[in-house]
Amino acid sequence: MVFHADNPFQEIEEATMLISRPLVEANVARILTKTERQGIRFRPHVKTHQHPEVGHWLRLMGIQAITVSSVEMAEAFHREGWMDITIAIPVNLRQLDRLDRLAAQCRLHVIVDHPATLTALERIRADIHVWIELDTGAGRTGIPVGQEADIARLWQQGQTMPGIRMEGLLWHDGQFYHATHQNIQDTWKSNLNRLAALKDRLSTVGPTPALSAGDTPSTTLLDDLSGVNEIRAGNLVYYDLMQARAGICQVEQIAVALAAPVIGHYPHRAQIAVHAGAVHLSKEQLPLDDRQPVFGRMVMLTPEGWTIPDHSAWVTHLSQEHGLIDVPPEYHRHYPIGSLIGILPVHSCLTADAMKGRNHLLI
Repeated sequence: MVFHADNPFQEIEEATMLISRPLVEANVARILTKTERQGIRFRPHVKTHQHPEVGHWLRLMGIQAITVSSVEMAEAFHREGWMDITIAIPVNLRQLDRLDRLAAQCRLHVIVDHPATLTALERIRADIHVWIELDTGAGRTGIPVGQEADIARLWQQGQTMPGIRMEGLLWHDGQFYHATHQNIQDTWKSNLNRLAALKDRLSTVGPTPALSAGDTPSTTLLDDLSGVNEIRAGNLVYYDLMQARAGICQVEQIAVALAAPVIGHYPHRAQIAVHAGAVHLSKEQLPLDDRQPVFGRMVMLTPEGWTIPDHSAWVTHLSQEHGLIDVPPEYHRHYPIGSLIGILPVHSCLTADAMKGRNHLLI
């Protein structure tokens, strides 16, 4: 739903995700300016927002290619008109029939890290674009970047397979979410030097591979991203408290908040209860100094969106439907039962997923 009345929140009855178009566009514009200047394609990961209207905003800004995290998400965004899609998770062989149908309808990119997966892709009748996933330190999926012989064999295998279009090397520096700025810069340069040499080696047994990186910390913090062909970061479309805590963004740049109805006052323990729990925010936690983990930060809703109060108030407890916010005593007067409180999420990707199919308000 979209409201532009004097009080855009008057019809909200239950937990509702608020999405600020000005903040989304400002976040994306900063990255587009950088990538376009350096001749790099920005292929944002839409798993963060998963919202067709936000996708429309990105298209209006000139973005033509996206990244997704599942076949289901690829199908949904293709129905919205997207024709160049990367599924950034190793191929699930039980979904080959769906991949076959999708590859016949759009330019579909998939990732592999095992010869058996690549072999199975021969069942795809349409051309399909394949990337080899590397593990550059995150320890999730991908071939460890030091196993160059295995990477070369997989690259060479793809050259002989009809319908397979080997595109390049793809990785996600997930370890950067817990690294210092200097470490991010040093590791980025080290990885690129290693990958440049690997790219030269692979060029002797096929076309020169493209390089595709995808994490919000490096994309946001590094001025020089040259050396890669595309960037797939997605969290930066919204950002969140986790990124703000790490110094990747400012709290004021977070582009989503959860509007939560106040359902209880408990001044004897300095808390307000809201109808917003784990099924809305997810249970992603953020350690806050020497205090217990928190699940979100309260903001003040305004007709234009929200503002950050001088006094930080945190969601300290979550159950399935309830949230408890530690607040100063005067907040009970300012936020009577039945009013709305805004909550910035710890991890916007998980909150957006939790709110998928629920109420959204674009402002």
